Amino acid sequence: MILFGVIFGSNLVFRYLVIDLYDDHWLIVLQVATLSLSLLFISLTIYSRNVFLKYGIDPSLYLRTIILTVLSLTLIWIIHDQSPISSKYSWSDLPVPSENADESYGLVNQLLGSGEQGIDIDLSGVDIREAIENPLMFEQEIITLWEDIEPARVIINELNSYDQIADLSNVDDVIQHDVINIVYIARIYGAYAALMTEKSESEEAARQLAQLHSVIRKILPFSRFLINKCIWMAAANQNITNAKMISTYPGVHLATLRILKQGFSPLTDQEISCRTLFISELFFIINPHEVHGYNDFFEAICSSFILSESYDSKWNRLFLKFTTPIIIRKNTTRNFIVQLFDHIIEESDDHPLRFTKSKEFVSQYKKELDYGNIGGWVFNNYSIVDLVGYTENILNAKVRSDLLAIYLSEHLGVAYKIRDYFSGNDYVKSDSLYLYKSAGPDGILETGDDVQL
Repeated sequence: MILFGVIFGSNLVFRYLVIDLYDDHWLIVLQVATLSLSLLFISLTIYSRNVFLKYGIDPSLYLRTIILTVLSLTLIWIIHDQSPISSKYSWSDLPVPSENADESYGLVNQLLGSGEQGIDIDLSGVDIREAIENPLMFEQEIITLWEDIEPARVIINELNSYDQIADLSNVDDVIQHDVINIVYIARIYGAYAALMTEKSESEEAARQLAQLHSVIRKILPFSRFLINKCIWMAAANQNITNAKMISTYPGVHLATLRILKQGFSPLTDQEISCRTLFISELFFIINPHEVHGYNDFFEAICSSFILSESYDSKWNRLFLKFTTPIIIRKNTTRNFIVQLFDHIIEESDDHPLRFTKSKEFVSQYKKELDYGNIGGWVFNNYSIVDLVGYTENILNAKVRSDLLAIYLSEHLGVAYKIRDYFSGNDYVKSDSLYLYKSAGPDGILETGDDVQL
């Protein structure tokens, strides 16, 4: 019963202190399992005592021995852990631009940094999407926004002078940077481009869009961490939308189309690669000394629990530190993450991305509840992200860049054939003039995942 009380109490306090970590379902499973084992232990003890008394044997010595043996074996079972395994990958596998990496990253810091170092972008006073669609109605607001981001435009112009742009961010940078700023900047560029096109200055609009797109593309191969890559790619996608918008204006100049064609060639496999971001994500998880100074994965797990504001104190964290070993095995939990990411990184170069082995690995893991490491099992299930969902936007941007390149080429009277990223076949012409579409991830046309420009 002592064992049951310790595990039950630990889980109860975890559930009481920690937000959204444990589902009640698994807490109940653990408690029922522990209660059943405790009752079985008590029943066996009583049965053994009766057997000893039946044969005239003093049960006291034997019962103590049995109790100590069972408790010792249980303690060994609780603290038993796997040996740690090493990943096939390391930080040295992350690509870094060979020249001027620190300089270019310093400019990125200025562009996206928060606080005094950052550039404040305020879109609260205007519906920027509506401004892009109806620029003349929002002319003054667009001009004001364009003037407000002049410091950002200066940095973008300077960044474009580099052949490659570094992303040397660690986890603290990801937290501190307002990376979403690049999407807001892309929207302002889109509104300005629409306004210039309406005023018959479409070549200026195209040059501005091409310059921004060039900067985005130069950082994409080196972008670390999933959130960074997704946001940079969202900015690229917005820019593709902006370029498509001005290229369809009635009477648009051929010179404008040529500028766009040169600046918006299809995204390359290197630019959409997810390998770098998955390596950085792996070491974000298993090397927590990169975050807040923790030198141990186990310590990082304890500290990463999101405590209710009323209970976030050093005493509660100290309690979690000493009770976590009861339900989380450090190496067992870590090893799953290493094995999963080894699969993910290995598959990240597949064309197209499918993550077949990774999905099977996760599916099998979820089916087999690990009673010896139930806390780690729940922690891992809670932490697994939908890789397909995140990479879908990255791949869609790749396909849309292909479709834009085809559209611009054919509009200029140049035949341009590219294979559909997903199906491997030619992109299929849609009903609209010069417009094509992709079959999407399922490789079948006229389904819900088709991708269009």
